Amino acid sequence: MANVVLGMAIPHSGMLGKPPETWREDGERDRRNPGLVFDNRVWNFPELAEQRRPEGFERYLTLEERRARAARCAAAMDRLREIYAKVKPDIVVVIGKDQKEIFIETNPSLAIYTGAVIENGPPQRPVFAPDAPVEYPGHPEFAGHLTRALMADGFDLTELIV
Repeated sequence: MANVVLGMAIPHSGMLGKPPETWREDGERDRRNPGLVFDNRVWNFPELAEQRRPEGFERYLTLEERRARAARCAAAMDRLREIYAKVKPDIVVVIGKDQKEIFIETNPSLAIYTGAVIENGPPQRPVFAPDAPVEYPGHPEFAGHLTRALMADGFDLTELIV
């Protein structure tokens, strides 16, 4: 049905949409979390910080380093935009985590959206969404094909029928 012409990936990170001056704020949430998971074990922040102290994370926490990393990330995102615009794909398969935006009571490993229209908005948080609602065309026929093909290959998935 389709040929794969491009594969792109970016990390799932809120830091990509935030100024580096605010990155350390996310760590404040971790400092209060008694259930941090690392190396197949649950830690509180002081225990985990002590365990990982030899790794030398302090060097990554300076504002200069955060700004340098933000600049590299922005340049990489610009490059991905250029490549995407050049390729002009007919269909785009986006893989991401729902984060309780559609699936409130469950967290499926794989779900496929089958609607003809994909709505993005209204913004839940200004960092992660556009300023106003945006709609993109969906492709129900391809979504159905992908669902059937993955199920035939033994994948356990959820199909979101709209």
